[in-house]
Amino acid sequence: MPLSLGYLSFGGSEGTPRNVLSLSQELQDFRDVISWVRGNPSFDNEKIVAWGSSLEAMYPTALIAEDHALAAAIVQCPAVDGLLAALQVPLWRSLSLTFLALLDTIGSWVGLGPIYVTTANTGKNKLAMLSAPDVPGGWARLTPEDDSSFLNQIAARSLFSILIHRPGQRTERSIKPYLAVCTEYDSVASLKGAEQAARKAPLGEIVKVKGGHFDVYKGGISFEEGLKAQLEFLERVVPLSEA
Repeated sequence: MPLSLGYLSFGGSEGTPRNVLSLSQELQDFRDVISWVRGNPSFDNEKIVAWGSSLEAMYPTALIAEDHALAAAIVQCPAVDGLLAALQVPLWRSLSLTFLALLDTIGSWVGLGPIYVTTANTGKNKLAMLSAPDVPGGWARLTPEDDSSFLNQIAARSLFSILIHRPGQRTERSIKPYLAVCTEYDSVASLKGAEQAARKAPLGEIVKVKGGHFDVYKGGISFEEGLKAQLEFLERVVPLSEA
């Protein structure tokens, strides 16, 4: 069974203050869910697969290096190196976001509410965490049309949590299959970091599909191709029958 989690305090998830991302907390939540699954006799403990897309790819990548009882891990359009992703951001935008992240972090120490920045530039905000020509269209496909709780904003302090996490640097410790479905180019995550993570993993595999970061999602040109690659991988590493 593949496992994936949503972000706490985002969308319909509980937690306050809203839209504050802590990758360390999210990773621990992932560990807790796996522990719960392993304690439930309804599941086959030998067929647990961790799955993550984009920034959520941080968690399966970290887990496959530390939890050798997992059957495998799958990541698509993966962001697995926060530092390399940050280096893709133009200097002026990086400095502006860093300044706001510092202000927000200091404010949090004295109990102030978050300073929010736009998550994805949809054409209205030049200063956003994600800002590239393919972002507006890709983000629009991911945004629920009828969910007002899905806000296009993130606490600026969250950027530091992303920056310091580099699980792609540790995949050589893994002993189970690790599949990375990568696109031809990636304006959001570091393609270099994703490819390095898969190549360093002893049982790592890379599948390259057409397009950019958002093209592996529904409506993208590589949605079907990426999905097929993942299903074929699952059929090999966690077959439903031993026959």
